[in-house]
Amino acid sequence: MSYKRLVLAVIVLAAAAAALWFRAEWLVGTALRARFSPSVTLAPKPSPTSIANARGQDLDDLLVLLDLDRSFTAEGRAAFTQGVADLRARVGEMDAPTFVMEVARLVALAGNGHTAVQLFPKYAEYGVAPVRLAWFDDGLYVIGAADAQAGLLGRRVAAIDGHPADDIPAAVRPYLTGTDEHARAQGINLLVCPALLRAVWPETDGRHLALTLADEAGGTMQTSLEAGPMASADSLRWLPQAAAFTHLYGGNTASLEARALDHQGLYLRLNAVMDDDKGPLTRQLEAVAASAPPGGWRWMVIDLRYDGGGDYTKTVDFTRRLPTLLAPDGNLWLLTGNATFSAAIVTLARAKYYAGARAHIIGQRVGDRDTFWGETGAPLVLRNTNTTVGYATGMHDWVHGCRDVTKCFWLNYAFGVAAGDLSPEQEVGWRFPDFAAGRDTVMEEVRDLQEAKRGGGERAAVP
Repeated sequence: MSYKRLVLAVIVLAAAAAALWFRAEWLVGTALRARFSPSVTLAPKPSPTSIANARGQDLDDLLVLLDLDRSFTAEGRAAFTQGVADLRARVGEMDAPTFVMEVARLVALAGNGHTAVQLFPKYAEYGVAPVRLAWFDDGLYVIGAADAQAGLLGRRVAAIDGHPADDIPAAVRPYLTGTDEHARAQGINLLVCPALLRAVWPETDGRHLALTLADEAGGTMQTSLEAGPMASADSLRWLPQAAAFTHLYGGNTASLEARALDHQGLYLRLNAVMDDDKGPLTRQLEAVAASAPPGGWRWMVIDLRYDGGGDYTKTVDFTRRLPTLLAPDGNLWLLTGNATFSAAIVTLARAKYYAGARAHIIGQRVGDRDTFWGETGAPLVLRNTNTTVGYATGMHDWVHGCRDVTKCFWLNYAFGVAAGDLSPEQEVGWRFPDFAAGRDTVMEEVRDLQEAKRGGGERAAVP
């Protein structure tokens, strides 16, 4: 065979291989979309003639959830169907916020974190009080406020609408899906939305938030805050005024932040598993990996505490490379919190799996069960209240591995691992005095643990 013919044959074979690859990739994508990303079709209906008729149409739409979501158990499906029938019988002239919360309560019967009413758009629609709250190990505190309420910053919330703070998680729990940890993280904005809280406490007026606030001297003060338009994060005052904490309240929207630590260490925080204005997350992580010192980092911190997920395929290469990025005797500290969810849990599991005995999970329990359901398709939107209901189509188990082809997300057969227990080796959460002073309780604990691993000596500087 002549040289030209040989070159032509190689080109033809390469083109054929590329075509087969792209064809296979197209077929895989098509199969995944068909199985896990369904379209949503709602039956056409005439314009509603009354509030009751409008609510009834929305309940008809809501029943479509059972055709889309695979996370419901048989018992959950039966309870949901009966709950819709009961709600239909009493919906009457029910106002929209109360109706939305009743829908949220029914959807929460799935018990799956991804199967939920999206309440965040409702906060903007119905208005919120001009403060922002956060749970800490030592209670519920005001960490954000409009200028007129700046004097409330740093106050501990003793009660909301007359209900003790310690009783609030149980009161709102029926309306929030998933685990207790997930509900605690996701429900924080609900606590400043009077219109929605009225479904929990009907004696309230739905327009004002009554706060009982404690002071350092042990006294309390009462304040009533009127709900208004949901202010942007940058228009509020926040505590503390520390640049490293701006991601906690929306002041930093970057998916990834990385910086060097002393003693050949690296701190890497993932706020989301998705691309951002800096470019594809995979490339950002490649750049981080390329900066590793010869022999690997002596210690690495991957902070997933406030990472609500995204697309886990964007971290698969980075997590697989962790053994070579970390020194043979180095330590990988994986920080978790109640807000660690979805693709962040996958990233956690893969990081632990590939780093092996060098990996240590520190913080709080993640926001989902060992076995959970994710993946979704076109949104299910109730037509009259414009309420979006999330649903889940693919099962995940990154603790034991997911092998049931009839339930598991098929992409996990390529990337799945059985990482074992994802509970923290040491449970520690943020204490408010540390937070207010600009200190990170969990990172300080990691510093102490790393120093112990190093055998003492100079303390490492951490963010």
